[in-house]
Amino acid sequence: MGRLALPRTGLRGHYYTNLTRSGAPVAVTIDESIATDTLDNGTAGVWPAFSVEWTGAIVIDDGGSYQFATISDDGSELEIADRVVVSNGGLHGPQQAAGTIDLAAGVHPIRLRYEQAGGGFALELKYARDDAPLSAIPASRLIPDQMSYREYRVRRAIPIASAVVAVLMWIAATHVLSRNRRATASTRHARRLSMIMDLIERPGVAITILIAVAVAMRIFMMLGSDAILWGDSDVFIATFGDIRDGHFLTHDPFRTLLYPYFLTAFLIWSGEPPMDQVIVGAQHLLGVIAAVAFFLAGRAAFGTRVALAGALIFAVHTTQLFYENSILSEAFFGFVLALCLLVLLSFVRAPTLPRALAAGTACVFLTMTRPIAEYFVVIPLALAMLSAAGWRQRFKFGVAVIAVYAAVLLPWAAMNQRNFGFFGVALGRGLGLFVRTFEIEHFDPPVNTQYPEIKTILDDGRATQYSPATFVRDELRRRHYSAAQADDLMYRSASEAVRSRPITFAIGSLRQWWRQLGGPLGDEKICTSAEGQYVCSPRTIGYAREPFLNRPRSANEPIRPWVVAYFRHFRIPMHVVSALAALGAIAGFAANRGLLIPRLLLVLTAAYFTLLPAAAQSPQDRYRLPADALLFILAAFGVSTLINRLFSAPITPDSSRE
Repeated sequence: MGRLALPRTGLRGHYYTNLTRSGAPVAVTIDESIATDTLDNGTAGVWPAFSVEWTGAIVIDDGGSYQFATISDDGSELEIADRVVVSNGGLHGPQQAAGTIDLAAGVHPIRLRYEQAGGGFALELKYARDDAPLSAIPASRLIPDQMSYREYRVRRAIPIASAVVAVLMWIAATHVLSRNRRATASTRHARRLSMIMDLIERPGVAITILIAVAVAMRIFMMLGSDAILWGDSDVFIATFGDIRDGHFLTHDPFRTLLYPYFLTAFLIWSGEPPMDQVIVGAQHLLGVIAAVAFFLAGRAAFGTRVALAGALIFAVHTTQLFYENSILSEAFFGFVLALCLLVLLSFVRAPTLPRALAAGTACVFLTMTRPIAEYFVVIPLALAMLSAAGWRQRFKFGVAVIAVYAAVLLPWAAMNQRNFGFFGVALGRGLGLFVRTFEIEHFDPPVNTQYPEIKTILDDGRATQYSPATFVRDELRRRHYSAAQADDLMYRSASEAVRSRPITFAIGSLRQWWRQLGGPLGDEKICTSAEGQYVCSPRTIGYAREPFLNRPRSANEPIRPWVVAYFRHFRIPMHVVSALAALGAIAGFAANRGLLIPRLLLVLTAAYFTLLPAAAQSPQDRYRLPADALLFILAAFGVSTLINRLFSAPITPDSSRE
């Protein structure tokens, strides 16, 4: 309730495909930050010229003289409290202009206009009080809707008040339930509740409930949303074209092959509507199957009730539904991971040679769907070694898993070496680590760096571009480095910087891990068009390709406002879920030693698919998504354990002495 009461942050951006902001905007979104990254949402790559107008208010807690500045390529103009403060218009490269204004404590209207006439683009909005150095305006200081300063402060305080009320209610409930537990145990309601719990314990009943909820949510989504095509998905569609033409192993070096084959199964029949909804419907079906598979995996480790609770949350999870609606590999990978976990669970609990071969095959499918799974095979293999009896058995199972894994991936790596010049599953680790090291951590290359060319290009990129990593990659390509050579050079230079500051990087990785676990990180958005509001991504605004239009096909979609409301108000607070999941993981290791191995597999799987991307990439919700169902199950076990500890036995003088 406290989170829902918080005022929305950011400014309302109106996007136009002209320089005069005339006519109806092609998109209206709430942008939490005003920066070049905000413009890199599909607009700059699609429209040769465009303009944006952001409106809303800025919250000032301490009155005084404030300096504001914009850095823009091309023109920009900032207006605060109906007064032009910064005028930075015209056609030019990245250029800074500043102005000052006296502001009292309160909420002041703000308007920022920006024009881009073509070519490079850049935008920054900064402020400072008195003579302090300029810095970016925090998202919490910007609101899209005007309100009084008093209302703003009250709404900001509601989460703390809600937390206090929740704690007091929890204490009161604990006291009342502990006192009355025995007295109410024999009541009719308690017996009915016990019968319901016993009924839910039946796997068939639990799966029926889960399928009913999952299917209902996905019908709701299909009636009120449209397919979302990301710019990244162009490579999947291009690979589909190669597959259709008989080039079955052609692929983009930054990605693997399985998801394009999934798209091929549909696009080979038609590339026109309603094939977009057919593909989305197929991905929703994968989501239903994944929910059941995650339930079965969780049941093997934590029991039916806990697994059902976690799987039900997963079935209504907005992020999962969003990516099932998106033409990206996330939903497909979650489906593959859920099925593979069932295979791996049987292997780690009771290793046999056939199960070892199946486990190796499962890890191959995971890696060929998402390259991030390349080293995941180590986890089930290590856990199986703990379960196996004797070194001879361990050696046999280990050889079987590695043999199957290598039999597919080594020829794949050799083909990449022949076609693209690198020996591995996929490119991209250099760009990812470069972003983490030089953009997120803001490291500088060592003074005596072994890669002076990278240092020179990075300095230029930081001075002129929104993304130094992208600038370095593109500049290396312009200097006739191959994609593999550029990625390898970026990886080695980033690794050098990490080695120079390993503790700082490790602490930063943990911080990024928690940021990724907590989310949301801005992928799910509500956009506005002539047809009304709809679920979208800021990265897809202004981008379209048949049969994926990235906007509603009709204004007459009565369910769409309900879908928008659901995404706006019912996003699951993942930071709370992750904290409870950590509690569930600890509780799982402390109880029922017979289930330790399967619980370890689920916990380590969740850790692997969240920590590795956080350490080697920029945090995104989609990098956490494969582990969300496991986090829900672990969180459910954490809550269940906490409730059992509080309510399992009333406190009496005798028990307290024990």
